[in-house]
Amino acid sequence: MEDGADDSALLELERKDWQKAQRRLLTDAYREGRSDGEESNLQQHFDVGYKDGLERVWPIAQLRGRLCAAIAVSHLREDRPELTEQAGESVSQLTELERKLGVQRRCGEEDQADISAPALRRRGGARADWWDRGLNQRVTQLQNYEC
Repeated sequence: MEDGADDSALLELERKDWQKAQRRLLTDAYREGRSDGEESNLQQHFDVGYKDGLERVWPIAQLRGRLCAAIAVSHLREDRPELTEQAGESVSQLTELERKLGVQRRCGEEDQADISAPALRRRGGARADWWDRGLNQRVTQLQNYEC
């Protein structure tokens, strides 16, 4: 008779252990799934934000690099002080524009902050032409400058 009681107690203990293991696995699987889902969602949004940011910043970074290179070259050659002055003014304007964009972006004025030519064209404003003219003019000046 003791064998039957011992067997049923042992079976009950094994059943409880099995249920506990199932709950633990279910909880762990839920936590891992949730973590993976959050990570995937974050990565997806990060990728979109990174691409958008890069598309906005890349032309400005290229322009800044060309302007700084023009300043450096004209300082070395010392033959075109007017180009150094123009490039310096352009760098100052570019820095001010970047500062304004950063302040607007942090304040949540995302729509106002996007003054890239494509965004301005979508809005149908004359500011897009102004942006293109100014940017193209500076790039042309730099491209025509012989190092």
